[in-house]
Amino acid sequence: MLFQEYTIKHLLKLGADPEKLILGIPFYGRTFLRLESNVNNIVPPRLGEMFRNTTFNGSFTQEEGFMGYNEICLEFINRNSNWSMLWDDVSKTPYAVQNEKIIVYDNHRSISEKVNFALNYSLGGVMIWSIDTDDFRGDCYEFVNGQRDFPLLRTVDKEIHELLRYQSQYLASIEMDPHISEVT
Repeated sequence: MLFQEYTIKHLLKLGADPEKLILGIPFYGRTFLRLESNVNNIVPPRLGEMFRNTTFNGSFTQEEGFMGYNEICLEFINRNSNWSMLWDDVSKTPYAVQNEKIIVYDNHRSISEKVNFALNYSLGGVMIWSIDTDDFRGDCYEFVNGQRDFPLLRTVDKEIHELLRYQSQYLASIEMDPHISEVT
């Protein structure tokens, strides 16, 4: 969120029409391998840390440095894996660490942050890349608050509907209040 927020605010400051700006939301993560000297650090990795030039990939996408959310959640629910789940308050994103492996990704919490950011700045919308990397089969439903399939897409939908519900309740309360008159 850190870089996206900076970019959106910069474009708005330059006079961009917010309705013409679309915020991208990834349904994937990036993978990294820590330098060997950093593997045994008790301190978790942080933004700006040096990593190896090579990375690891997911079992479906087979793209080095990239894992779809469906691959990430399967990795996390694997009983033989031992991932530490962490949250970065600055970028408002989760990341996971297992020995030298690191996955930086988006989950329901970070996606809620992004959708609300787009709505609060009256952006033209959000774009998802890509729906086929969400947990479309529902393999990880226990990991993601009991949502069976498409948990990330459902998070986007939920946040938009909650805002619309709030707005309609607010507008209804204004219409019912006799002390509020319309200004022309």
